[in-house]
Amino acid sequence: MKLAGLDIGTTGCKVVVYDEEGNALGREYEDYPVSRGAAHEMDGNVLKNSVLSVLKAAAKKFPDIGGIGITSFGESFLLVDEAGQIMFPIMLYTDPRGEDECRELVDALGREKLISITGLSPHGMYSLPKVMWVKKHRPEIFRKVKYILLIQDYIVWLLTGKRQIDFSLATRTMAFDMQFWGKMREKSTAMAISTNISSRGWRSQRNWGSTASTSIRPSSVIRK
Repeated sequence: MKLAGLDIGTTGCKVVVYDEEGNALGREYEDYPVSRGAAHEMDGNVLKNSVLSVLKAAAKKFPDIGGIGITSFGESFLLVDEAGQIMFPIMLYTDPRGEDECRELVDALGREKLISITGLSPHGMYSLPKVMWVKKHRPEIFRKVKYILLIQDYIVWLLTGKRQIDFSLATRTMAFDMQFWGKMREKSTAMAISTNISSRGWRSQRNWGSTASTSIRPSSVIRK
């Protein structure tokens, strides 16, 4: 049996296949374009296709891969509708959108309160302020959003049909309550994001550290 590690970065993705002794046997890589104009973003469909392409190439060379570990850049997320279609470009953490919304959260809850809840110093680079930006400025898109998934749990969901996120990644959203190990409970924050985050975005199962998922679906493109 072989194991694979998938690393999804801001400019490209790679998968490396190892034997059971940890020796690297093969590597696949694809890069993708990133826009860094007024908006810092990337096409989620291009990222998805690149990830599936390297996985499919690795699976073709090493059909006995028994498990895949996935890591990705944090904070950035995909907005997905009920049919599984990506609704909006991926905003990178360097994108200035969300800065005003972060200030709104600070004004509503207080900086120290937010730090005590999330363990983070409030900043517009995190997921929550950017989700709030989409809700405020692109309501016609946000109304159609079914799921809000970070890159790692989006790929896990795509491959397995299971939505889950581990604590270490969930903390990068600025919507994770470090005290209660779950969604932020403060009422004023809930008013800002309401059901669009709570019921649509972070329904994923959360477990400590690296989170075991499940088997890849037979219908997955990398099995074809």
